[in-house]
Amino acid sequence: MTLALFHDAALENPIDENNPDEIREKVINESVEAEDIIYVASTNLLLYYENITLTMHEDNEDGVLIEYSEDAEPLNYVETLNLPDGDYSSPVPIHRKLSASTDKSIKRQDIKHNLNGDKYANNLTMLGMASWKQYYTLEEYYEVMVFLAVHGNLISRSKKWEW
Repeated sequence: MTLALFHDAALENPIDENNPDEIREKVINESVEAEDIIYVASTNLLLYYENITLTMHEDNEDGVLIEYSEDAEPLNYVETLNLPDGDYSSPVPIHRKLSASTDKSIKRQDIKHNLNGDKYANNLTMLGMASWKQYYTLEEYYEVMVFLAVHGNLISRSKKWEW
């Protein structure tokens, strides 16, 4: 998926196996709470995303709860964050809160998140077809590109054609 999580708004540090989301917190009153801002962005500007959710990965254990909030006041943390549809060409800040009831200090270097959504080819305006305002699935997008490559002359001669 080309929608990804990053540590920074400059999109230079992706959250992945080589650069995981991590915390190191001391216990205060038998609980730990750590907040940070992570960023969601697309690495492919040709895509548009819908039905996006961000949740804690099921591998997180030890009574750890991870919640997310959009960057709005007041922060409203939820276990499953539904994000708005968009191309995510600009980084979107997400507040991440980790909490646990424990009597031990926590050092976690394996915090995992599930970022899911439907991806579509962005509108075909980028290809000089400004009249196309509809979004297509990737499969449909590739079909259009193949069709245009094969039948481009037919389309350029006709102002109206059906898909």
